[in-house]
Amino acid sequence: DNAGNLYATYVDNVSNQTFLTTSKVSVGANRLAPGTTWSAPVKVSNAPLNVTIFTNLAAGDPGRIAVGYYGTTAKAATPDAVKRGEGGWSPYVAVSTDALCQWDAKPCKNGPAFQQSAISAHINQDDNICTSGTTCVATMGNRNLADYFDLNIDPQGHLIAVWSDAYNRQTDGTLIGWPTVVTARQATGPSLYAGKPAAKRSRRANGEIDAAGDAKYPLAGATALTGTNHPTLDLRGTSIGLRNPTTLQVRMRLAQATGLSHGVPAAGSQDGLTTIEGARYLTRFDVAGHVYYLGADVKAGESNTPVFYAGEVSAAEALKNPASPTTPIGNTYAHLLAATGRVEGDALVIEVPLAALPGVSKGSKLDTVSSFSMLGELTTTRSSVLLTHLPYTIDATPSFDVALGALPVASGTRATALVAAQSITVVTPLTLATTGLPVGLGALGLGLIGIALVTARRQHA
Repeated sequence: DNAGNLYATYVDNVSNQTFLTTSKVSVGANRLAPGTTWSAPVKVSNAPLNVTIFTNLAAGDPGRIAVGYYGTTAKAATPDAVKRGEGGWSPYVAVSTDALCQWDAKPCKNGPAFQQSAISAHINQDDNICTSGTTCVATMGNRNLADYFDLNIDPQGHLIAVWSDAYNRQTDGTLIGWPTVVTARQATGPSLYAGKPAAKRSRRANGEIDAAGDAKYPLAGATALTGTNHPTLDLRGTSIGLRNPTTLQVRMRLAQATGLSHGVPAAGSQDGLTTIEGARYLTRFDVAGHVYYLGADVKAGESNTPVFYAGEVSAAEALKNPASPTTPIGNTYAHLLAATGRVEGDALVIEVPLAALPGVSKGSKLDTVSSFSMLGELTTTRSSVLLTHLPYTIDATPSFDVALGALPVASGTRATALVAAQSITVVTPLTLATTGLPVGLGALGLGLIGIALVTARRQHA
């Protein structure tokens, strides 16, 4: 922590629970050799979790820590023994503001107090988690999550979590298990910095406004100071709902929707290894284990003539690794489903029949509804496309969760949801609000790219 006190967490392989031990820097031998003396271990995870794995830590001021771990309610002897349909795994965080109380003049009897909360809106894995390393291939164990789970602290002492979500399905209902990178910020609960205010983030609504003027391109290195904002790529918010009982509608609002190709460099322009063929506008969301997207492509030089489409994150649209054709390393967002659309004022409106989206119906919980504007290649059938050829994300909207209902009604500059947006259900005093879902990434080495995409929104998508 900020005073040099040490904290260590681990999972006991008998109980499968997460434990904490601490080392106070000002006590005994620790004064000259920090980390010499440690406290008795204290259990951090608790009911209803029967198995935990992948612990990580964030520490602020003395005694103020957060411990992250994946947990499941499955009644299994080990993470390897968890079976599909037994409840699945979710990312959790446990927060303590008295984690050093065992070192007090009157030590706490039962160790520090922790508040455990689920972070995500839905499970991120419905399978075992193999702990046998490279031999998992021989045992058919599952390593889809790729160990990516981390906590960090913002300047106010509030938590930011990043984890892998492998709970997505193909259109035939079978699990794909390709991880996407998800991030969330603390919405309520104490700061890990003494004297800083508790987190207080309002619940996002369907149609949440995105800031103006942040669609700058190019934006790399020194151009961060000189990049020009492009109004036709500047997303101002996204709303989603039912136009009628059988039709889903997405509305992506832009700062300017006339002359869409004005924000696109000349056709054939190169940005590194990426050929700029046009702009892509994409809205994606999770529902019942599916990840769907609705999009519009605008070719450079063709102004206001978008091509509208839809699809599902699946084998049919996966970007394959040229060195290993069976391994997905990203998403192409191919034109898999027919969609209709139009430019309406300063909005791109896209519609698709509900019948084309298994698992989506009135009242369905749509998680992490997010939109992205991107520049890059539009062709999705090239077998030679490398990771570095994926499009650049120029802007992204704040994500939100919502129960699918009637379309929001515009109110001033913000859309007011007829059906209230749903927040992640967690135990007070700590809640976390989902803040972004980048494009799906399948290769183990892509986790940091996904994280950077959400935070800076200027990396390859």
